[in-house]
Amino acid sequence: MGRFSEKQMLILTIAGSLVFVLGFGGLIWWDLDRIHAAEITDDDPAAAEVTDPELWGERRKIQEIERQIEATRAEAELIPKREQDVIVFREILARDTAILPSADEVNRLATTIGDFERLSGVTLTRVSDLNTAGSGQKAIARIPIKLTLSGSFDETLKFMNLFETLDRLVNVTAFSITAASDRGGAGGVPKHSVSLDLVTFMYTSDVGITKPVEISNYERRKNDPVVQKLIRQKKAAKVEKYQLKPRINRRDPLLDPRRSADEVEADADPADIEMQKRLCSKLKFDVELLKEDVRQEAFYKQNRKYVPLSQIKPLIDSKVARLGADITAADPRIKQANLRQILHDDVIAPFEEIKSQRGIFEGPVVVGRSQVEEFRLKMVSLLDTGKHMDCVRTHDEFTSLVKGQEVAEDAQPLIDEMDDLRHAAQVHIDFDRLELRYSGLILQGDASVVLVRSADEPSSRARRVGDTVDKFGRCRIVEITKNHVKYDFDGFEIEHPTNAGKLRQMHEVR
Repeated sequence: MGRFSEKQMLILTIAGSLVFVLGFGGLIWWDLDRIHAAEITDDDPAAAEVTDPELWGERRKIQEIERQIEATRAEAELIPKREQDVIVFREILARDTAILPSADEVNRLATTIGDFERLSGVTLTRVSDLNTAGSGQKAIARIPIKLTLSGSFDETLKFMNLFETLDRLVNVTAFSITAASDRGGAGGVPKHSVSLDLVTFMYTSDVGITKPVEISNYERRKNDPVVQKLIRQKKAAKVEKYQLKPRINRRDPLLDPRRSADEVEADADPADIEMQKRLCSKLKFDVELLKEDVRQEAFYKQNRKYVPLSQIKPLIDSKVARLGADITAADPRIKQANLRQILHDDVIAPFEEIKSQRGIFEGPVVVGRSQVEEFRLKMVSLLDTGKHMDCVRTHDEFTSLVKGQEVAEDAQPLIDEMDDLRHAAQVHIDFDRLELRYSGLILQGDASVVLVRSADEPSSRARRVGDTVDKFGRCRIVEITKNHVKYDFDGFEIEHPTNAGKLRQMHEVR
């Protein structure tokens, strides 16, 4: 084999160098492509959709690690806030779970249902099993309760409402009623068949928590003002209660209001019909009197006559209570169709309207200065004319009238003055109760002596300036003159006449 020429060697060297350079460059390009594989850039944002780590280059792996670090750092920054939330919820846990029955309370619910049966008058025919043994796997377990019972419409409403008055959460979720097939016979009450679905929730504090999260410096952080404010701002969970309002002569909506021939025949006794007429007439008359009282009350309110208003209001309230009892007692005794219509239209309907409107005659929402001034001037006049007891009564009437009302700011000084007037009147009343009587005077300047007897003493005693005349030491003599003795009684100066001309003896020393 011949030797390569110089030219061939040159070509061979150049070709080999090119092959080496191209091969090495290809390796570099391949490595760079692997490094930047699936890298997320502005030019290639779609690379974020590549989620397989096997397809990621080193730059993408670095990006993912940086994202994980950033997410971890953000989570770490939330730890103090989350610990604060845990502290707040731990502190309100006992308060908010108080509306949920415990296992013992759920087990005692059967006794409660029995009490409700007795209070409402219904008859329970079936109560579902209240066994809570299988409900302990959750911190808050839902406990359904199914009941079937028989009772009148009013009894059923009362039974259901009793659950609405419980402090623990027991709700009526559904009910169905099968109306009675008859009217209950003469004087009887029809009983309907009722199915009730109730639900309550049993709370077990130690379920679902293997080890509570420990928070460093818990007590100190709990007492932090910010945490305490957050605790106070959390609205307490409470049971929404509803109190059923009883209504007179509530018609059973499940019964046909038309009366049977037997019932009409039963009402044919003339003496009984006459008794029903008299009873109905009396109730109508009482309602008319009540209407007139209510109109008079409205007149007093409209004309701001608050003293007579405060006097008539309790009288009307008393009449309403008494008339309500009379209507309730008379309702089952009035059976004639025409009389029952009169009872409803002329007695029950206006009576219920008056009851519902009683709240509008409670006096002004805001007591103004002019209204207070009326009472103040009256008290001043009574005090000046010596009618101390009437002055005290006027103040008591005013206090009763404005109880629970908001008083205008510019009226407060007048109220303070009325309090002082009442105190002054009471001092005079207490002074008059001493019933001071004088039997003699010795006038000798500062050494004057008066013979005085009070209601607490059987005979007169000699007293000088500075002596007290009552057993409590409230009334002290400050001056003795021919015509009067001046006293200091609880800080008030009171001049009391001696009726010197009627004294058994009197000496004047000059």
